Amino acid sequence: MATVVGGLATSHAFALVDPDIWARGIAGNQKLYAHRYGYEPPLHPLAAQETLPDNKRRFAQVAAGHTRLAAWLASNVDVLLLVGDDQDEQFGPENLPALAIFDGAEFSCRDLFHPEAGATTYRCHAGMAEELLSQATAADFDVSVMHELHNGELKAHAFGPVLRRLDPAARLQVIPVFVEGIHHPAPSPRRCYEFGRALRRAVDSFDANVRVAVCASGGMSHFSAAFPYAALQKVSVAPGKYGDIREAFDRRVLNLLQAGNGKELSNLTNTDLLEQGDVELRSWLVALGFLGDGVVAQVLAYEPFYSCITGVSVVHWPQVTVA
Repeated sequence: MATVVGGLATSHAFALVDPDIWARGIAGNQKLYAHRYGYEPPLHPLAAQETLPDNKRRFAQVAAGHTRLAAWLASNVDVLLLVGDDQDEQFGPENLPALAIFDGAEFSCRDLFHPEAGATTYRCHAGMAEELLSQATAADFDVSVMHELHNGELKAHAFGPVLRRLDPAARLQVIPVFVEGIHHPAPSPRRCYEFGRALRRAVDSFDANVRVAVCASGGMSHFSAAFPYAALQKVSVAPGKYGDIREAFDRRVLNLLQAGNGKELSNLTNTDLLEQGDVELRSWLVALGFLGDGVVAQVLAYEPFYSCITGVSVVHWPQVTVA
């Protein structure tokens, strides 16, 4: 039978590249915001207090966390369930699924910040993906299926850049799992947690001698150009602004994970996620449900970087509990 061996979670986008090139990415993000809202937003005032040398020093811990996770994956895992959101990259207005799973044979992806480097092809464990779809549907989750990708490319930045950092040799078989975040209404935290439990039951019953892990891509708190500000304004009298980071919320989340109390996060509401700037926590909740109640996390890094508008974290669950 398949064996679940652990899990991980990481912020993506700026969390995967050196601070030397953050400014280029931020400029593009501000232009995207201007395209949507009519003006380029300023960075948070605390960004002016950050220096490149200090950011590089703090970022070293993030990079070390990714290196550690890459080594763990290479030695311990055969199949990776990679859970993330889409930000108008893979899907368009004609189809915005709340939950989706890819079950094709393979896909290619590019580096978000270095597209000139070309694409890397990853294999998917189609048989296990089909079982995930089958059992999740039987558990009353309405999951969209993706048999193919346009030109075979996985474009959503929650996936490709993470894989190219954690599995550059494309050794793993990868099952992409999409969970809506920026388009509302979106699945509730409890629904995401229970979806993760359904995926775990499917893996536990899968008849193959493979080691399986889950990776949550996204978070922590950040208010970027893609954030669903319209949904936020409907529920908050003092909504967050571009570049805000909810450090207290991030640390609360990480403390719960370290104490093995991650299930408590399933009691959050969609309004909580909007107000705290962490709509991508849904991916983490899927991973928590998959790993089982009481699983204890190792927080390898947490740094609030106002220069790249993101609370950045890297987390590892080297053990799991009975689902």
